[in-house]
Amino acid sequence: MTKSNFNKLSEEAMFAHPPRPQEALVIPGLGAIRGRDGRSARRTGRTEQFATVVSLEFKTWMKAQAKKVGKSQAALLDDMKAAYTEKHGE
Repeated sequence: MTKSNFNKLSEEAMFAHPPRPQEALVIPGLGAIRGRDGRSARRTGRTEQFATVVSLEFKTWMKAQAKKVGKSQAALLDDMKAAYTEKHGE
């Protein structure tokens, strides 16, 4: 390696630059939309998010019940819907 080659190589980056994070699509009033690959949505059939405000007592109860029966909170909500429609109808 000659001195001129060394100077040339020292100016070039030795490692590739890290990939830039994709810029999130921001919709006013809704916030950023995250990209997802859809595997979990296809597996469970759940494709929509359901955000609601509940009391701390209900949140704690919901998490405890889901853990107790070994289900996710979404599966527990599905069970609750089934019980409600069984009792009250559609």
